[in-house]
Formats: sequence, structure tokens, C-alpha cells
Amino acid sequence: MRRKMYDEKRNQWIADRNEALLSMDKAKILEYSRKYNGDDGFEQEDEYIFWIAVHKMRTASLGLPEMERRISMNWLIERGYEHYATDLVEKDKGRTSLGNAILYKH
Repeated sequence: MRRKMYDEKRNQWIADRNEALLSMDKAKILEYSRKYNGDDGFEQEDEYIFWIAVHKMRTASLGLPEMERRISMNWLIERGYEHYATDLVEKDKGRTSLGNAILYKH
């Protein structure tokens, strides 16, 4: 019983997270953050820092579609920031440079 309730809450948390991150809507992302993190000061961050954090979250969220994670990975790389999509980098090893150029541009 307890495990089932935990699984339901976890599944709802993941669904809410994915919905917020896929929306790329600042208000929806902040609403999600307040719901699950309380008043963590996230909404008082500088606009640019906010979007860096969002794109980092998107690269770390394995439940998001691969293309969405790649878009965020590219966004971060183009601005000189690290990402959490190491699984995608590993997946791309051994591809031609033309293949990587296509994969990493949006």
C-alpha cells in the first residue's frame, strides 16, 4: 500500500516535471518549482540564469524526448555551458562529423 502511494506520487511528480520542462513556459516552470520545491528563490534568479538552469534540467531529465534534450544540450554548448546529457554524447560516439553537425544544430 505504502509503495503504491509512493509510486503514484513519484509518477505525478515526473509527469508534472516533464510537462513543465517541455512547455518552455516560464510561468508553468515556476508553478512546478513552487509546487514541489516551495519558495526556493528560483523565480528571483536573473532571466539568463533561469534559462541556463531550465536547459540543464532538460538535459538531465531522461523522461523527455531525446530531441528536446538535444535542443537544450545544444543551447548550453553554444553558450559555453556544460550539460548533463552524457548518455547522448556516448550514443553519438563513432558517428561522422557530418552526423554530429546535424545532431548538434537546431
